[in-house]
Amino acid sequence: IIARQTKAAGSGAVNVTAGDVSGTTGIEATNYGTGAIGITANGTVTGTLAEGIKATGNGAVSVSVADTVTGATIGLSLTGGTGGAGDISVTGAGGFVGGTGNAATIQNNGSGTVTVDISGASSSTG
Repeated sequence: IIARQTKAAGSGAVNVTAGDVSGTTGIEATNYGTGAIGITANGTVTGTLAEGIKATGNGAVSVSVADTVTGATIGLSLTGGTGGAGDISVTGAGGFVGGTGNAATIQNNGSGTVTVDISGASSSTG
């Protein structure tokens, strides 16, 4: 699944809700504007050649997973807050598994709060 808002001056949000997902990158959500990104995965997510979930935005970014997210490279790659004070939130009963990279990489480039609450097992084989 690829979801993008490409207008730099745009304020629209990018929201993805999915069950089981498998692809080169499982879920990729990008917002070049000021709007938020919200990802809810209710099943397993697998990135067969890249990240399980990749989220990049200038505002707030929220990721919630119910099951395991696995990436051939990184389980979760999240960059948010680049445009200011957007909060970053990662929650889930499922864990993150990285292949050649980290289980989860979470970066806040702004002044917002970062909250991470993952109860599932996370690991990296790389």
